[in-house]
Amino acid sequence: IVAIRGHWAETSIDWAFTTGVTTACPTGEAAEGSTCPELPVTRDEMAQFMWRSKGQPTPTTTATFEDVAVDATYTTAVDWLAEQQITLGCTTTTYCPNGTVTRAEMAAFLWRLEDSPEGSAPAGFVDVSDDSFAVNAVDWLLASETTTGCTPTTYCPQGLVTRAEMFTFLERLEAS
Repeated sequence: IVAIRGHWAETSIDWAFTTGVTTACPTGEAAEGSTCPELPVTRDEMAQFMWRSKGQPTPTTTATFEDVAVDATYTTAVDWLAEQQITLGCTTTTYCPNGTVTRAEMAAFLWRLEDSPEGSAPAGFVDVSDDSFAVNAVDWLLASETTTGCTPTTYCPQGLVTRAEMFTFLERLEAS
């Protein structure tokens, strides 16, 4: 599958396909061979992308989310994310696999994926409050150069994460 040439995330999209983090657009979203870089990432996709980026480790426990079917394509990824406490679900009993992922949520997921590093300097984004659940994660994302924000002074925490952004974040994490 060929990435969209000239897209701002071309290198990261190529990386995602080459490494097997993704293999295609979500079913029915686009023509075969398309990368769908601007589609928002769903929670089931996010689980699979993160799990694949870590080499598809085998979980030793099964998550108990009522909305994750035993035979879903993302079940093993969700089980592993839950086991590693990267996700706690959208509620205590549900994972919300079809829900989209905000930039604040993605910051928290990526931070936990990397074992919640502490001590990063404040990012200073004017739209991330000191009491935000994602403040430490956003601080770390900037310090680790995983993100530069959506502008030099804002992070856009409520914005949805696109596939292109997800692939870029994961590629930067692997390179760091």
